Amino acid sequence: DLEAGAKPIDHLSIYASASFMKSKLENNYPVAVSAGPNKGAIVDLPVKGKELVLTPDQSFALRGSYEWGPLIFSMQGKYTGRRYNSDMNDTTLAGFTVVDLDVEYKVPGAKGSTVLQLNANNIFNTYYFSRTGTVSAGKTVDLGGGNTFSPGGVFYNVGAPSSIYGT
Repeated sequence: DLEAGAKPIDHLSIYASASFMKSKLENNYPVAVSAGPNKGAIVDLPVKGKELVLTPDQSFALRGSYEWGPLIFSMQGKYTGRRYNSDMNDTTLAGFTVVDLDVEYKVPGAKGSTVLQLNANNIFNTYYFSRTGTVSAGKTVDLGGGNTFSPGGVFYNVGAPSSIYGT
């Protein structure tokens, strides 16, 4: 993980972060054979060395804010890299970038305790999966000897579309 913040000129602040992840499962684990001559038998699913599910290899974020009197204008973007949603690493969720804008107005005479804010989220209307279920395998796995392991179903939640709101 890396992060840095800077204030290169008066009223402007910038924050950036980056994460790089390398993970792997250390062991196989037992599953029941779904079909074949040994249906129902318990065998190891060959996941050793595969990456951990829902863990992006990389993510980056950048936020800039400019303060102009009682107004603060901000923009931020975040990239989330590819993620697997099965232990076999045979199904993936694509990487995606989401960009947001916000404007904050500090009401004069309120000692900073009253703020009006307008937010615009996902301004480019990026289509992405924010959450998903995980499974042992996304596709049927050949376990040898005519035996297979069939995956279960998985759910996907679509990320929020473009939205604007005020508080």
